Amino acid sequence: MNNRKTIEIILMNRVIIFLLLLVIIPNLLTILTYIYIAKTVYPGIVFLVSILLIYLSCRSSLYKKIDFYYVEDILYINDINYFLSDLQSYSFKETNYVGTIVLKFSKKKVKLYLRINRNLEYQKLKDCIVKLINRYNKQNNNRIKELNWYNTKSAKIYGYIIVCVMILWILLMLVYPEKLKLSNLGIFFVALVGLLPILFKIFRNNKPV
Repeated sequence: MNNRKTIEIILMNRVIIFLLLLVIIPNLLTILTYIYIAKTVYPGIVFLVSILLIYLSCRSSLYKKIDFYYVEDILYINDINYFLSDLQSYSFKETNYVGTIVLKFSKKKVKLYLRINRNLEYQKLKDCIVKLINRYNKQNNNRIKELNWYNTKSAKIYGYIIVCVMILWILLMLVYPEKLKLSNLGIFFVALVGLLPILFKIFRNNKPV
């Protein structure tokens, strides 16, 4: 198909395992070398060699190529079809090195991690998905929303915790009036002013997703 794209995604679970191996194995081998072989230059050599071997043996398994294409209102990711009518929300997150695309369907959440500036794969895929969603929304009264963290259940929980902490802070100052110093009040109001914009965004009339 003319809109078929082959993209290389990062397998984040394998990346986490890879990082754990990089921390555990070289340090373990270095300690064993130090204890049972020699305490001079050998532990350092073992440490560097083990890191190099783990990197060379694992780096190719951290990535996977998948096919992405669409037909009308159906997305195909590795030939698994996803209907836009089932898409509830979407989001894009970027760091200096990794771009994350999250598509939350009614029965499944799809996360794609791509390297930034890797033949512009991430930007092209992002533009393609946004174009499809915008076209679908025009035909269906903007049903698919971009995910906003402030509208999520986790944000609401965070907001309630912050409110409880602030109320407890006030109660403690009332119970222990000797602690009610100008400096303590200043810290309280500085924290309150900093948190109010966040709490406003969390608790304004938006349904959590």
